[in-house]
Amino acid sequence: MLAPADEPGRAEATIASDVARALDLTVGAAARARLTDPGRSPAAYAVYLRGLGLRGEQRRARMEEALAIDSTFALARAPLASDAMGRFMVTFAAEDSAALLEHASAAIRHAPSYAAGFLNLGLYHRSVTLDYDSALIHLDRARALSPGSADIGLYRASVLWSVGRLDEALVEARRGAGLDRLSGGATSRVSRILLWQHRLEEAWARHEEVRTLDVETLAPFVLTDGPLILAAMGQPDSARAYVAAIPSDRRRAGTIAFLNDIVWQGWLAPPDGLDEVCMDAVTEFSSGFAYVDFHRRMGCALTAWHRGDARRARATADSVLAVLEPAAARESRDRRVHQSLAYAYFLLGDDDQARSWSESALALYPEYWDFYPGAFNSVQYVQLAGLMGDADRAVDQLQRMLSGASPVTAAWLRADPSFDPIRDAPAFQALLDGREP
Repeated sequence: MLAPADEPGRAEATIASDVARALDLTVGAAARARLTDPGRSPAAYAVYLRGLGLRGEQRRARMEEALAIDSTFALARAPLASDAMGRFMVTFAAEDSAALLEHASAAIRHAPSYAAGFLNLGLYHRSVTLDYDSALIHLDRARALSPGSADIGLYRASVLWSVGRLDEALVEARRGAGLDRLSGGATSRVSRILLWQHRLEEAWARHEEVRTLDVETLAPFVLTDGPLILAAMGQPDSARAYVAAIPSDRRRAGTIAFLNDIVWQGWLAPPDGLDEVCMDAVTEFSSGFAYVDFHRRMGCALTAWHRGDARRARATADSVLAVLEPAAARESRDRRVHQSLAYAYFLLGDDDQARSWSESALALYPEYWDFYPGAFNSVQYVQLAGLMGDADRAVDQLQRMLSGASPVTAAWLRADPSFDPIRDAPAFQALLDGREP
């Protein structure tokens, strides 16, 4: 079954920070009374309450209507900040990061006892400015105001992860998962940190806990943990079987789309599911979600390349290149643009351009940035180096990934088809054997 049209977009908007879990914290009646006085602006409060049951554009419109009535009504700021954060994780657009900053700052200004304002400002620094010290300061303030929130600890874990402090991140993630035992996303963050630490048996055990939950409540990125852990164990056949056995057509399709569209690890998905995701990969770009479209198409191009279908891979790469070159001309800071251009140029035979764009993609984000984009930016970098037959460049980065924190293990490298062109290179063999290249 083909993933719903919005599934890749939904997945992308929740990566790394579980953005779709609604950054506006649950506020009880007593807390709400401290934050704002509904009697002072009953019309704004009534509009806000009506908007809570809505989603997407309708919800956003209600919150903006509430603020038009009373610009100091802080409760309406958190859903708008959540919406802006979700858009930014898809678009990396300045207007979306500016909206996130505006709503977070206004919430703090008008309701300094409201934890969500500090949470959103922390996420702004984590995801936009990459100022992790400031992110931790604001998240700590949010925690002081709402110590029982699982979300705050999980986002704090994400920041610690971003700077490579994985032991501290694991403590935070475990705490968050303990506060919300029914959250697949919370438990998933624990299993992913364990994966990044190469503690694979523990990672799988925690992931098994997620699988006891209702599969319809689990986001695609949570289910994707399973095949990634199995890849790290060197079991790609088990990874494909795992995905094929997901007991929900919608969630199975979403997981396949995530593997292909977001992290470009289609080799871990069942082939028939990939066929459905990629069936229109060389047709016209959709008019809707272009930022997901180009990344999905490059995942499909890579899948076609691994299958030996060079004609389809190059046709898809050519269609992506035509769309992305204008973005490149605008000096995009979106690492997805850089990495997609790198792969497109490689598939079209221009290794110099491929290498240049790949290097600039790697430079855009720190290696540790949570699940995405930083970590899989590094994975895609080394996979492209492998495909290009550049053993020295691949090994140089892989040494850091194997000795530090990453999802990649020696068992992964033995199974990943991206490294077939350098499999017999002495430096690569030495890496797999644990010897100095």
